[in-house]
Amino acid sequence: MNIGENLARKRRRAGLTQEGLAERSGVSISVIRKLERGDRDSASLPTLRSLATALGVTTVELFRPTPTQLQPPIDDRSDLYLIRRALQPARTADGDLITLADDVQPGADDVADSVREISGLFRDSDYAGAVAALPTAISHARAAVAEADEPSRPGVWGQLAQVYQTAALVLIQLRKDDLAYHALGLAMDAGRRAGDDVLTASVVCSEGWLLTRQARFDEAERAALVTAEAIEPRMSRSPASQVAVWGWLNLGAAAAATRNNRMDVAADSLRRAHASAHVAAGHVPPRVAHWTTFAPAVVAMREVELAMVVGDAGRAAEVARTVPPGARPAVTYQRFRLDVAAAALDRRRRDEALAVLLRLRESAPEWLRYQRYAQRLVERLLHARSRAVQPELRALADFLNIA
Repeated sequence: MNIGENLARKRRRAGLTQEGLAERSGVSISVIRKLERGDRDSASLPTLRSLATALGVTTVELFRPTPTQLQPPIDDRSDLYLIRRALQPARTADGDLITLADDVQPGADDVADSVREISGLFRDSDYAGAVAALPTAISHARAAVAEADEPSRPGVWGQLAQVYQTAALVLIQLRKDDLAYHALGLAMDAGRRAGDDVLTASVVCSEGWLLTRQARFDEAERAALVTAEAIEPRMSRSPASQVAVWGWLNLGAAAAATRNNRMDVAADSLRRAHASAHVAAGHVPPRVAHWTTFAPAVVAMREVELAMVVGDAGRAAEVARTVPPGARPAVTYQRFRLDVAAAALDRRRRDEALAVLLRLRESAPEWLRYQRYAQRLVERLLHARSRAVQPELRALADFLNIA
């Protein structure tokens, strides 16, 4: 059953005609007809969410069952060969890993330097550099774990967990989901061996991002909330890093729940994220670790995203004005700027939207290349033009490989 057949079945079960569903949801009847006839095999997430709201179901229920036609995989044997070999080494029957000979015997300090370098490459959106550096960083961190004495081994396991997590984040950006999921599993195992519940919980934040991008909203929400409950901090006593990770987990739950039309869960999660942001604000992590920088601006940026998910461009623009320029983390801020551009487009402020996209091309070109969201926004700008396409927009379209 495809998504149109599923929609028609749920519409009939709700006792609605196509016209009635259009009136209740605010979705045009032509879109509903095209979906049910199979003329369209999908729709934008805000459209599906509006239909789900009108039918009283979650967004995920509209996707089920929805078989997808898999495309031939991209041949990544050259670009990702070394990182794949590092993440998926050969094993013997005894479970021993077959690793390449390496004369370097790195210590804990060497591994920590590698973690800082790799994390910096990811923050700067230098994915080619990260892919090139990660195989060596992974092999050195593994070697350091094997050579570490018992007292220092948990700390080195923690460094290895962060290397694996950074590899996963880079691979998610490159849309290598299966390999990213494998790296996340390795990161969780290393975090548990380090005895660091907060670090392991931060990996769940990364996993939630991957699951949400795959429209696995209910799983992402559940994983985030269960983990958040397990590490729930005492606001006045717990380390700020624990409060921050707890806040990120609640933001992840809010993102998944909003997309899945579970607004009560999203509201509760956002409330908890706000509380944690005020406690963790200003905290500078003593070590390199993902998801430990958390402040009210982070929650505001996510609120803008969620306002766009529900189609409220006015609310998105209002909250966006509270976000200071250059807010951190950088990747979150860059994604937020795409939402700002989308809100401007929805309010017919096309020049404003184009200006945002052009600034992103200048400040984060390598990151922007991998953003399908940016491609969709540029396509909207191209289709909205009744006159000749200006040179800046044409150059941006070329940059993003849009015909």
